[in-house]
Amino acid sequence: MRIRSKFISGYLVIALVTSGVAVLSFFANRTLESAFRAISEETIPLITSMDELRYSASRVVATATEVALAVATEGRQAGGSVAAEERQELDMGFEAFEKARNEYIEVVQSRAVNPAQVPVFELISSSSGVLQNLLGELIALQNKNAPGSQVLAKMERVEAYEMTLLYAIDAAMAEENTRSDERKTAVRMAIAHTRTTAVIIGPGAVLLAILAALYLVRRILYALVALKNVSLAWSSGHLDVRMPKLSRDELGDVARSFNDMAAALKRQDLELRTTKSNLDEIIDSMADALIVSDKDGTVRTANPALRQLLGYRPGELLRRPVGDLFPGGSTEGHWMERVRAREDVRDIDTTCLARDGSMVPVHLSATVLRNPEGVVHGTVYVLQRRTGAAE
Repeated sequence: MRIRSKFISGYLVIALVTSGVAVLSFFANRTLESAFRAISEETIPLITSMDELRYSASRVVATATEVALAVATEGRQAGGSVAAEERQELDMGFEAFEKARNEYIEVVQSRAVNPAQVPVFELISSSSGVLQNLLGELIALQNKNAPGSQVLAKMERVEAYEMTLLYAIDAAMAEENTRSDERKTAVRMAIAHTRTTAVIIGPGAVLLAILAALYLVRRILYALVALKNVSLAWSSGHLDVRMPKLSRDELGDVARSFNDMAAALKRQDLELRTTKSNLDEIIDSMADALIVSDKDGTVRTANPALRQLLGYRPGELLRRPVGDLFPGGSTEGHWMERVRAREDVRDIDTTCLARDGSMVPVHLSATVLRNPEGVVHGTVYVLQRRTGAAE
């Protein structure tokens, strides 16, 4: 029997005493259902599609970067066997990105969009569309055996629009989090109204009214407390916690929706962890030595190729100034001065300080990382040992 039917049966016995309880509980339940329905039917599909779009974009751009660097720095010909394998992987990643973009557009078009969110959704659509076109042009260049300089120039535009897309997706997710907070407030208000209803029932009611009201309120409070406990568990990162099975009514529907949402959130969390793991594997598998520093010039990432080149153990370079690896970087005219001035450097022949104190001759390029607003947040250094140079 549904909760509404139980209240109607109670009207015959307790009349005006329980009529107020029925009305307040009905609206509280509608508020809960509306909030959870919005989360399960709007928020989760949108977040899932944006996560898939972000993951596929990062993956295809990372693959494109590998191919571009292979053609430009290692002298591979676009028709070579190794390049053909890499190009096949790039084509697969491009198809996955197109599919993710189409799914995102379908989700956005099928939901009621808040007018305040229209600009950021349009930015995601436009930037992903431009990125899709640029990737198509990049693949065409590689198929035509274009020079490495043209490939790298196109790759720079691809990376710029990738950053724009990723920042737009982050902004959209922040907006969705704000809407989720508003729904949480509505749920808390519904809980507060229900508790107030329970407190009002009391001294003036007959014993039968008290028993009937307590029975219904107890069931609702049990469900609300369970919802609260599960929400607290989720906020602490315990996505394995589930709502208990309540009954075959609205509260049971809410519990099932809650559990479905928990399963979806856990899958998204696993996908995000997998994406991060894949990016780490890409960096670790690079043949070139790579350093990533923050805006202050402190080392945040050093891949295995760099540690092997300079003889450092894992973790020794982290949180050290990049300048320690390049003695003389503070002298006038040194290429490090250009990096500190937020300039990119290309194809620099220099030396790098190894762990044993020796100087290793390297061929270096450095790229300053900026967000779409132009704010610098780090620098990437790519090093190759110069063969035949005296140490």
